[in-house]
Amino acid sequence: MCVLMMATRQLALLNKTGQVDFEINSVCKSFTEWVRTMVHTHFQSFFGGSLFLSYDRVIAGFTSRQIATTFMSTCARHVSECSSMTEANTQTLLDMETAPLTLHSCNLAICNALTHLVDSNLIIVNQIIREKLETPVLPPMFLFSIFGEEQLDTSTSYYEELFSWLSHIVQSRQNDAEFVAGYVSVSKLGTTEDYASKEGYLESYFGVAKNNFFTYLTAVRECATKTFDLSGFLCMERSMLDFGRFISRLGVGGDGIHNGGGQQQQGSGNPFGDVHRSTYIFTHAGGGAGDAAGGANGNNNNAPQPQGQARSMAAGPTRAWVNIIQHLLVTSVQGRSELHADNMFTFGANLTELIFSRCAPIQTVPSHFIVYENYRHFNEEVLPMRIQTHIR
Repeated sequence: MCVLMMATRQLALLNKTGQVDFEINSVCKSFTEWVRTMVHTHFQSFFGGSLFLSYDRVIAGFTSRQIATTFMSTCARHVSECSSMTEANTQTLLDMETAPLTLHSCNLAICNALTHLVDSNLIIVNQIIREKLETPVLPPMFLFSIFGEEQLDTSTSYYEELFSWLSHIVQSRQNDAEFVAGYVSVSKLGTTEDYASKEGYLESYFGVAKNNFFTYLTAVRECATKTFDLSGFLCMERSMLDFGRFISRLGVGGDGIHNGGGQQQQGSGNPFGDVHRSTYIFTHAGGGAGDAAGGANGNNNNAPQPQGQARSMAAGPTRAWVNIIQHLLVTSVQGRSELHADNMFTFGANLTELIFSRCAPIQTVPSHFIVYENYRHFNEEVLPMRIQTHIR
């Protein structure tokens, strides 16, 4: 292997001097650009604003890694098959000139790029909320089946888990969480008290230094302006954020739903008004939901604005309300991993698989699995991580 790497390094110099040209196929370029457009259109909330601007630079770096890997494997193949080293070098350069990168290698570059661009603040905040609410982790495809029109399969363990959890939520019996209009309150989120109780956890699992409440508060603030609505990506006729329809499909009943949930969400009685699409809404401590001090997308004069939310959170304790559907979606993509690094890689891999499984050209994923540039520990062995691609 050492000789192989030295040999490919010498051959690569020919490309660098311009004697040969390893030009990436136009199909590969179009594919990576298509993913960029897809992410920008439907998945931008999963990424930090400043990091997403680095997509072109990051994807170029991981594409170069895949070209290097392809170069080494191509060189190894011809060295083992050709009768002389001169012939092996010639065939290697000819192959690399016409195909230095395959569509399958593009998948790995894209997956790595999305993983490193994922908003770590979102993972931190959602992990804390998931722990407080004991949120079930469900496969994205199961959630999408609830948003759809077809008959829902109620015989699965996922349905039973979600039905039980949601029933406790809407009846305000889940860790004293209050339910209003498709939102559930998360006690003390964004407060110094909550940070103090999570300080050791944040230091151990998320790399946040001690006595750094500002980092914790910044993470919560940035997540408060996000909205996770994949209705356009799923080509849905109705919004996936229609909580009344969501609970109706699940068959969850009770006065807490019909009087305080689905009917209020779209009606004038909704205490959150025009901001019901926001993932997180913050209210003054002790105030009702109508005293909202933070949110995202309202346009009327009474709608909360991000600046107001920031001032309120800095001034004193706040109350956080979390959109149940959007929280379930983010938790689904995030997976069951607890450690920060595992969350990053799992989140990126699951998000890539979600995009590819629904709308990527079939030819770009020729196998049932994509091998991923990371490793996992299983039965005292170190194995390459891989993600499964769904059949369409």
